[in-house]
Amino acid sequence: MNSTYHQRFEKRIDAVEKALEQSISRSETFQKNLLTQGLGLGVPSIPGITSKRLRGVIATLACSASNNQTNWEIFPAVPELIHAASLIVDDIQDGHQLRWNRPAVWTSAGTPLAINMAFSILALAQSTLDELGIRTGHSLANILMEMLDGQARDLQAEQFYSGGLPEYLRIIRGKTGVLLNFSIEVGGHQLPRDTLKSLCEWASCLGIAHQIQDDIDDIIEDISLPKSHLHWFLASETPSTTKKQTLDFSLKLAAEYVEHGLLALKNTNIPELLKDDFSFILKKIGQRHSRMELVGDNV
Repeated sequence: MNSTYHQRFEKRIDAVEKALEQSISRSETFQKNLLTQGLGLGVPSIPGITSKRLRGVIATLACSASNNQTNWEIFPAVPELIHAASLIVDDIQDGHQLRWNRPAVWTSAGTPLAINMAFSILALAQSTLDELGIRTGHSLANILMEMLDGQARDLQAEQFYSGGLPEYLRIIRGKTGVLLNFSIEVGGHQLPRDTLKSLCEWASCLGIAHQIQDDIDDIIEDISLPKSHLHWFLASETPSTTKKQTLDFSLKLAAEYVEHGLLALKNTNIPELLKDDFSFILKKIGQRHSRMELVGDNV
């Protein structure tokens, strides 16, 4: 069964890659090699569903739900361009030297040029939206403001870890969920309002569950429990919180958002095959760690 899903998603990933290549060909920047690096092109993809190209794939699914195949060769690039620009800046802020198993843009081109490239990619995203004439519920400026707010809170949280669970959820909505929502809006801008709202709710749940799973990775690796880690937000309210308790709570919380996302999907009036694909993504990414696997005597 999974192989069938993967085959369908591989076709969508190919469409996203071609859309990004098309974006580069339309760009007037002289740093096309750097742009290719920043967009992660030419890097072999891991088979199946991963976070890479996830936003573009979601946009194509939303587009299929609206029976609109217009400009498939261009529009899936929009959320991926925004994501790539944010990753370039994130790598600078976090000091990450690798991205997609090769040097991050700032390590090979220097910080000033990397920042310039991030701005160029965002401008390319806006020009693509303008060219397509897509009208979404939120403008690119709105999306960027929410993403920047999430990142700013995340950077501040590294020092203070205050606000408990509500602040943690607010941060990860800004850092992850907002762009996944926008991916739905870009691809599904012709959908009925109720269907679009339900799919955006699905995307929000995916973003939260996805980020929780990433934080579980950090706890397992025990990298000094960095950044806006859920453990420290819980510990800000209950200082005696242990690593094992955090893992147990994280798994329960991710499962709740997966179930909520599945319920939102159930309320949509889209073809069953597409519902299956949306469900598969949510379960694959939002439940990639299991309780049995993590919460045991060895944790």
